[in-house]
Amino acid sequence: MFWYKFKFRRLLGSVSTTTVKSEVKRTKDEICQLILQYRVKAKDAVQLIEENIYENRSSLKSLDLLNFCMRNCGAVFHNEVLNETFLDNLYRKAKNCRNIRRKVAALIVEWTDKLGSKTDYPYIFCVYNAMKSDGFWGKKV
Repeated sequence: MFWYKFKFRRLLGSVSTTTVKSEVKRTKDEICQLILQYRVKAKDAVQLIEENIYENRSSLKSLDLLNFCMRNCGAVFHNEVLNETFLDNLYRKAKNCRNIRRKVAALIVEWTDKLGSKTDYPYIFCVYNAMKSDGFWGKKV
């Protein structure tokens, strides 16, 4: 398990620094395979991606990776991302950091649209409403 976590960390760094789109896509696919095959726990993967988000130099690329994993890694990954702690941290980061505000807002909208009215992850709707009232999409409500 340790070796795979090291490999995950290396791939994560590669996503943050590589500019060739085909290479980034291949690396993202490899990251998802590590998660789907349970070689890296979803909790550890989310934690490492979250650390990368808070490093301002790679925030947007890490958010892209997070969204890619949300689309491709299934419920185990969703459970880790759509919990209260992670969403609160992401919301606070977006509130305090203008360069990722739009991206986080777009992700929250996308995830709430995909979830529809699922009650499995109710906290995302609380974050969506908080962002809406804080004026993430323009005028404060």
